[in-house]
Amino acid sequence: MGKIKEFHRFLDEAGDTAFYGKGRINIVGRQGVSNTFILGMVKFREPLDEVRRKVVELQNVITNDPFYKDIPSIEKKKNDKGFFFHATDDIPEVRERFFKFIKNLDCSTDF
Repeated sequence: MGKIKEFHRFLDEAGDTAFYGKGRINIVGRQGVSNTFILGMVKFREPLDEVRRKVVELQNVITNDPFYKDIPSIEKKKNDKGFFFHATDDIPEVRERFFKFIKNLDCSTDF
């Protein structure tokens, strides 16, 4: 029997599955309502503690970079519970840095 491979999987969603608003009014196609719903999964094939160390290192680089000083999403995260990557809240430059970063990890994604 072959060796069992270990994977670390994380799921997340994007969008909204709501079809009806308050009073059971159909809200599909209205302003602010998602046109799509996506369920995504990332699979890491390297030790999770090493992946986390790399993520924290990138977080520290970004929070200490003068370029990002006074960016509301980063300042808020630094002042509350720390900085976390989140595409909805992050400026395009931070998202780009994270996408370049994740390309160097031993992982795959399914959507």
